[in-house]
Amino acid sequence: MKQHFYIVIIVLLFLAGCKDSPTGNEKANIPPKAFLWIFPDNGDTLASGISKQKIHWWGEDRDGFIVGFLVGVAKNEADVVWSFKTKNDSTIAFPLLVALDTFKVFVRAVDNHFLEKVNDGGRVVFSSTPYWDKNLDGVFSNGDMTLPTLKRSLGTIASQKFPVRNSPPSIAFEINEANETIQPPETTFTAITFAWHATDPDGDNTIANYEIALNDTSSSRWATIPKSAMLVTLFVPRSVSNSASGEVSAEIHSGTYGNMPLVGNVQGLKLDDTNRIYLRAKDVAGDFSPLISLPDSGFYWYVKKPVSSLLVVEDYVSTSGFNRPDSVKSFYRDIFAQITNGPYSVNPDVANFDFMSLRSKDSAAIKAHLNPAFILTLQLFDYVFWYAGQEPSWAVASNPLFLYAVDPATHGRVLFSTAFENDLADPRGSLVNFAPIEAVSISDDSTASRAYPDTVIKPIGSGVDTGFVPLKFRGGAFAHNFFWYRHLYKRSTARDIYQIDSIVSRKEPNRPKFSPTVGVIDVSNRFVFMGAPLHLLNGNGQLHLFLNKIFGDIFKRN
Repeated sequence: MKQHFYIVIIVLLFLAGCKDSPTGNEKANIPPKAFLWIFPDNGDTLASGISKQKIHWWGEDRDGFIVGFLVGVAKNEADVVWSFKTKNDSTIAFPLLVALDTFKVFVRAVDNHFLEKVNDGGRVVFSSTPYWDKNLDGVFSNGDMTLPTLKRSLGTIASQKFPVRNSPPSIAFEINEANETIQPPETTFTAITFAWHATDPDGDNTIANYEIALNDTSSSRWATIPKSAMLVTLFVPRSVSNSASGEVSAEIHSGTYGNMPLVGNVQGLKLDDTNRIYLRAKDVAGDFSPLISLPDSGFYWYVKKPVSSLLVVEDYVSTSGFNRPDSVKSFYRDIFAQITNGPYSVNPDVANFDFMSLRSKDSAAIKAHLNPAFILTLQLFDYVFWYAGQEPSWAVASNPLFLYAVDPATHGRVLFSTAFENDLADPRGSLVNFAPIEAVSISDDSTASRAYPDTVIKPIGSGVDTGFVPLKFRGGAFAHNFFWYRHLYKRSTARDIYQIDSIVSRKEPNRPKFSPTVGVIDVSNRFVFMGAPLHLLNGNGQLHLFLNKIFGDIFKRN
């Protein structure tokens, strides 16, 4: 009984302690206090800092506990946009727009008398009744939430001035896997892609734009492009370059093929000459990054003016004798010089074709930006003749040739000649992406085979109907006609045009002779695929008539 008496006394004393006076009123809430972590010796003066800083604060409450904070940054209290925070720190980006400015950080502690729930980072607006501005439109609207208990839960404002100085951005061109700056190819036509990345100590969002110049950094030569453009392609269409010499203006496109908005033009691209690109970043305060340029010392970038309607792409691995790359290139120069000697009219400039090599020291630089630079390079020409050895660059050819040959906005026509490597994994995964081929035979049923001198490649099917001439492997005792072949299975939208008359398996010489299909053309007459090296097929002196047929008849249809 005595124990119960003491319990009653304790409860009564506790209740009495919760009253403000003998009248029975509750004690008034003691406002919480907020503190910033820094206490300057000289009042509120601090040394200048960068515009992106880590800010710390804390709070105390004598009669309860802290549930959060309201934090804001402005030049004066009236302009503060408050954000609700549950943590004791945050990285704040001061909205610096000039080289040097001063801002204030404001913090208010919120105690446990606040009964509503606001997400961390939620914007709080003060009005007759404070509210959570969920849609960030600055007015109380549908979906926003009133905060009736907020005002009674707030303490006084703690604030601190922060002088802020701007820091210039930095910029660097894209690097490769070896951590080396990607150089432009030593020789390009009038399509070249550059990529870079930039950063700013004040926050990357403070980068305002980029500026590009070619060969000359005079104030009038800089072109401004938006900060979103960090992959740009300089492009001069044939409609401009055909009649131009010396310097031309280049279009600046951002993005990759299919989504390449024009973002500017830059003066001073030199045709048939070496060039240099200069680049800098500019921030919202008007400060520039250090100037960078390409190519680096020891490299050069030569821009060749396209002159022919035909681009010949060398994709050939060095071998020996007649099959050496320089010998093969020389052969094609000679045979294309005869292309007008036939029944069909061929544009004479095809004989003087433009040339690029995927096997030169430019190879890595070309492959670095297949999309869009290489795609746009192909589209500078009406025709592409791509010849390869036993190790074609399937992955390189796949997307660019597909887009070139199927894009209705272009007139692209492709003649593709290749051999195959016997031990190469089935290339169908990339080959069928761009060629009119549904499948090719695999090495198990197309072992290394020899096409003997004078073996004929004869027209079949559509090749007969459309007047293709027979071709023949080179003859003579030293004719190197040994190569790896695959039987080509055409797509339903393609036609067979050539097959080897007879061929013997090298591994199984007693096996019956084969007659594999090695020539296919698509139904739109835009792509001719030859699964045999054309430079070996002039044994009957008719290869120039084959080329005359392709460029003077087939590629002019539809």
